[in-house]
Amino acid sequence: LALVVAVLIGTSIFGAVANDMRSLTRAVRRVGLGEIDTPIEVQRRDEIGELAHNFHRMRHSLFTDPLTGASNRSALQHILTTLTRPLPGQSMAAPFALLFVDLDRFKPLNDRWGHDNGDLALAEISLRLRNLLRPDDVVARLGGNRFSVLLNEIADPQTIGSICEKLLTAFGRPFELGGLNVHVSISIGAAIYPTDGQDSKTLMIASESALYSAKADGRNLYKYYSREMNELGSQLFKLESMLRLAL
Repeated sequence: LALVVAVLIGTSIFGAVANDMRSLTRAVRRVGLGEIDTPIEVQRRDEIGELAHNFHRMRHSLFTDPLTGASNRSALQHILTTLTRPLPGQSMAAPFALLFVDLDRFKPLNDRWGHDNGDLALAEISLRLRNLLRPDDVVARLGGNRFSVLLNEIADPQTIGSICEKLLTAFGRPFELGGLNVHVSISIGAAIYPTDGQDSKTLMIASESALYSAKADGRNLYKYYSREMNELGSQLFKLESMLRLAL
């Protein structure tokens, strides 16, 4: 009897371990396919639990900007790919808006106050953006002083305009860095899915083109994408790249 009980207990433990390992394996596979929000259904305090915890931390670091705590470019691309993929039986996925946000004249601020204060400013800017938006919206740092904002299930230009105005107004307030009040304005380019693009790459290009139009018109404002902006955006991108190389 004791042997039978021992075998049953051993089988039960082995089954539980095997189930948790399968769950962890599925999570790893799905994250590899770009499903970054895949839950890890492992609740253990042993080595397997530690393995699941380490995987969770690794996944977080892969898709999070370490400086600001916002999503990074890889996370945004995965999310855009998912959102632009229609559900079975649908010809098009739910509409949404993508904003390209650039900090105006951030390099002089960095040079004047130092890179440490510049990094603090980027972290504060990311936090301010996230606090102004809904929990379902996404703020991603693309690199340098550029951010992207994904507005879930919002495609009405008037609503998008109201959100952009709110962001511009919020950045009219100074940031406190090391006892200093630092003013940083932003420019915004807005693109709408599916009107301005039906895949992540096209939408990113459209929102960036709109951003360059906003910068060309004086900065500290927002612009919607239009087809005519592609050539302007390309010219301004080349000019900005040349200026950066010259500096």
